[in-house]
Amino acid sequence: MPCPNGVNIPRVFETYNEGLIYNHQDGARQAYTRWIPELERANNCIDCNNCEDLCPQSILVSQWMPVVHGVLGEGKPYVKSLPV
Repeated sequence: MPCPNGVNIPRVFETYNEGLIYNHQDGARQAYTRWIPELERANNCIDCNNCEDLCPQSILVSQWMPVVHGVLGEGKPYVKSLPV
Protein backbone atom coordinates (compact mmCIF):
# COMPACT_ATOMS: atom_id res chain seq x y z
CA MET A 1 0.00 0.00 0.00
CA PRO A 2 -0.68 2.35 -1.41
CA CYS A 3 -1.53 0.74 -4.71
CA PRO A 4 -1.14 3.25 -7.55
CA ASN A 5 -4.33 1.84 -9.09
CA GLY A 6 -6.37 1.96 -5.87
CA VAL A 7 -6.59 -1.74 -5.01
CA ASN A 8 -7.13 -2.13 -1.27
CA ILE A 9 -4.59 -4.93 -0.99
CA PRO A 10 -4.82 -5.54 2.78
CA ARG A 11 -8.61 -5.65 2.77
CA VAL A 12 -8.77 -7.88 -0.29
CA PHE A 13 -6.32 -10.36 1.26
CA GLU A 14 -8.09 -10.18 4.63
CA THR A 15 -11.42 -11.06 3.00
CA TYR A 16 -9.88 -13.92 1.04
CA ASN A 17 -8.00 -15.31 4.03
CA GLU A 18 -10.99 -15.17 6.36
CA GLY A 19 -13.05 -17.17 3.88
CA LEU A 20 -10.31 -19.77 3.71
CA ILE A 21 -9.41 -19.93 7.41
CA TYR A 22 -12.98 -20.07 8.69
CA ASN A 23 -14.31 -22.18 5.80
CA HIS A 24 -16.83 -19.46 5.02
CA GLN A 25 -16.27 -18.90 1.33
CA ASP A 26 -19.79 -17.68 0.56
CA GLY A 27 -19.56 -15.06 3.29
CA ALA A 28 -16.20 -13.88 1.97
CA ARG A 29 -17.61 -13.60 -1.54
CA GLN A 30 -20.54 -11.56 -0.25
CA ALA A 31 -18.24 -9.31 1.77
CA TYR A 32 -16.02 -8.76 -1.28
CA THR A 33 -18.86 -7.66 -3.53
CA ARG A 34 -20.83 -5.83 -0.85
CA TRP A 35 -18.20 -4.08 1.26
CA ILE A 36 -15.20 -3.55 -1.00
CA PRO A 37 -15.90 -0.81 -3.55
CA GLU A 38 -15.46 -1.89 -7.17
CA LEU A 39 -12.48 0.41 -7.68
CA GLU A 40 -10.67 -1.21 -4.73
CA ARG A 41 -11.15 -4.84 -5.82
CA ALA A 42 -8.42 -7.21 -6.97
CA ASN A 43 -9.43 -7.11 -10.64
CA ASN A 44 -8.12 -3.54 -10.81
CA CYS A 45 -4.54 -4.70 -10.34
CA ILE A 46 -2.50 -3.68 -13.38
CA ASP A 47 0.47 -5.90 -12.55
CA CYS A 48 2.84 -2.97 -12.02
CA ASN A 49 4.62 -4.78 -9.15
CA ASN A 50 5.07 -1.56 -7.13
CA CYS A 51 3.42 -3.22 -4.13
CA GLU A 52 5.72 -6.23 -4.33
CA ASP A 53 8.78 -4.01 -4.06
CA LEU A 54 7.35 -2.58 -0.82
CA CYS A 55 5.80 -5.72 0.67
CA PRO A 56 7.58 -6.72 3.90
CA GLN A 57 6.26 -10.29 3.51
CA SER A 58 7.48 -10.66 -0.09
CA ILE A 59 4.00 -11.66 -1.27
CA LEU A 60 3.62 -11.97 -5.04
CA VAL A 61 0.66 -9.61 -4.97
CA SER A 62 0.34 -9.13 -8.73
CA GLN A 63 0.11 -12.89 -9.19
CA TRP A 64 -2.39 -13.33 -6.37
CA MET A 65 -4.80 -10.56 -7.40
CA PRO A 66 -6.27 -12.41 -10.44
CA VAL A 67 -6.61 -15.55 -8.32
CA VAL A 68 -8.31 -13.68 -5.48
CA HIS A 69 -10.72 -11.93 -7.82
CA GLY A 70 -11.48 -15.21 -9.55
CA VAL A 71 -12.39 -16.78 -6.23
CA LEU A 72 -14.22 -13.87 -4.59
CA GLY A 73 -15.60 -12.08 -7.62
CA GLU A 74 -16.28 -14.95 -10.02
CA GLY A 75 -16.95 -17.89 -7.68
CA LYS A 76 -13.96 -20.02 -8.66
CA PRO A 77 -12.66 -22.56 -6.11
CA TYR A 78 -10.37 -21.42 -3.32
CA VAL A 79 -6.66 -22.14 -3.62
CA LYS A 80 -4.04 -22.17 -0.86
CA SER A 81 -1.05 -21.49 -3.07
CA LEU A 82 -0.34 -20.06 -6.48
CA PRO A 83 -0.48 -22.45 -9.42
CA VAL A 84 2.97 -23.41 -10.67
